[in-house]
Amino acid sequence: MTDKIEELVKQECAGSAFGPAFFFDHVSVVADCASRLAKTLGADEEVVVLAAWLHDLAAVRDPTAQPDHALLGAELAPQILTPYGYAEATIGSVARAIASHSFPLAPGGASPEEVCLSQADGVAQMLRPFYWLYFATSIRALAYQEARSWLAKLLASKWEALLPAARRLVGQRYEVTLELLGCEPER
Repeated sequence: MTDKIEELVKQECAGSAFGPAFFFDHVSVVADCASRLAKTLGADEEVVVLAAWLHDLAAVRDPTAQPDHALLGAELAPQILTPYGYAEATIGSVARAIASHSFPLAPGGASPEEVCLSQADGVAQMLRPFYWLYFATSIRALAYQEARSWLAKLLASKWEALLPAARRLVGQRYEVTLELLGCEPER
């Protein structure tokens, strides 16, 4: 059934201001990373993959909702998943993961699924930084130099919060990206 959710999100991204690249350069990358991290972090893989497909859907549907997209996305989860017959417990776990995905969480204060999705979201931004440069200039309407600075700060803040398992998914791309943006990684 996750294939149907994936297809729904793919279609919605294609018709949105974020464009089809958002699905391929962000949402699907988050889903892949979340699936990989679920095994390492002991999270329910079905929950994190469903949450990954849906995590930015509120912003895709309404780009002006971006500041609140995590909470709005959590509200969408039951509307989308209930008709597919998902259990209430699964839907609740998906919604909680979506609600808290915007910054990498550490274990302890959140469920493994919340940690997994939030970490995967940060990793995906590092694995596909050029989409985020496009996002900063086209969607946020920042000047090019401002966009580079915004992206470098965003990635640096996320890098600091990534767990070792998530950092391994990034490899050396973080430092390479900062070099391409004209920034030095902090040591």
